[in-house]
Amino acid sequence: MLVAWLVAAGPAPVSAQTTTTTTQPPSPADVECADYLVPEERKDPELLALRGVACFEAGEYLTALRHYREAKQLSNSNLLNAAIGRVFQELGYPFIARRYYRDYLDGPIDEGEGRQRIEQRLATVEEELGAKAKNVTVSSSPPEAEIFLVVDEHHWEDLGRTPLTVRLTPGSHRFVVRREGYLAQTRDVNVGPATNHPVVDAELVATDAAFGVSGRKLRRSGALAMAGSVPLIAAGTALFVVGSMKRADAQERDGDRRRELLDSGAKFQQSGAVLGVLGLATLATGGVLYWFGRPKEAPSGDEESAPEQVRIQPVIGLGQVGVSLRF
Repeated sequence: MLVAWLVAAGPAPVSAQTTTTTTQPPSPADVECADYLVPEERKDPELLALRGVACFEAGEYLTALRHYREAKQLSNSNLLNAAIGRVFQELGYPFIARRYYRDYLDGPIDEGEGRQRIEQRLATVEEELGAKAKNVTVSSSPPEAEIFLVVDEHHWEDLGRTPLTVRLTPGSHRFVVRREGYLAQTRDVNVGPATNHPVVDAELVATDAAFGVSGRKLRRSGALAMAGSVPLIAAGTALFVVGSMKRADAQERDGDRRRELLDSGAKFQQSGAVLGVLGLATLATGGVLYWFGRPKEAPSGDEESAPEQVRIQPVIGLGQVGVSLRF
C-alpha cells in the first residue's frame, strides 16, 4: 500500500477494512499531515513517509518534502526518490524532479505500473524543460564550490559544484555558493521568457582575507577617531584656561565687573570641561577600535614586508599646531 502511494501520490484508496491493530502500521488514509512530529515518530521511516504522503495530498508540498527527506536519511528507500521528484515537479522545479525520477528508474525496482507512472512523469518533465526552461550557468572564483538552490528557508537543494549549467523555469531563483575557507555568497537570478542564458558568477572571498579587511577598517576608524579627539581636547583645554584666567582677573575687580568675570569664567570652564570629556571619550573609543583591529601576529621581516602601521605624531612649529596622521 505504501509503495503505491509513494509512486502514484494519487487519491486515497478506499479500503474494505478500516480498523488497525497495534501490531500493524497505520494505513495512509489514517495519517494526517503534521508539521511537528514527536521524537519517536521521527525515528520511524515508514511513518515519516506516510506523513509526507498526507502532506502532499493536502497540498503542503514543502512539509511533505521535509518528511520525505527525513525518511530517506533513515531508510534510503528508492521509492522516496519518486516521491521527492513528484514534490519538486509540483513546486515548479522540473530540473530537480528529473534527477530524482532518473535515480528512481536507475534504482532497484520491479517492472510494473509504478515504473510506467514515473516514466510518464519523466516524459512530462522533459517536455516542460524543453518548452519553458532556460539554461542558467553558475560559476565561481575559485571553482569547485558547492551550489545550493534555495527552495525555502528550511531546504537548500544541493545541485553540484561550479561551474554548472542548470535549466530553470521562469521565475526568481536564489543560489548559495560556498566553499570551505571562503565566505558563502548568495546570488539571485530572474529567469524570464526572453532570458538568454544568464550567468551567475560568485567571487568568493577567503575568510582570512575578509577578517584582514575588517581589521584594517577598524584600525583606520580608530586612528581617525584618535586624531579627531586632539582638536576637541585642545579646544577644551584652551577654554578651561581662558575661564581660569577670567576668574583670576575677577579677584582684582569689584562690583558688577567682578560678578561678570566670575560668570564668564565659569561658563568658559564648563564648556572646556565638556569638550575635554568628549575628546577623551573619542580618544578612548579610537584606542579600543584600533586595539581590536590590530594584526593578530606581530609583524616580522623588513619594513617593506611588514603590515601597514598607523602613526600619529604631534606637529608644533612656527604658526602651526596640529597632528600628523599616517596609515
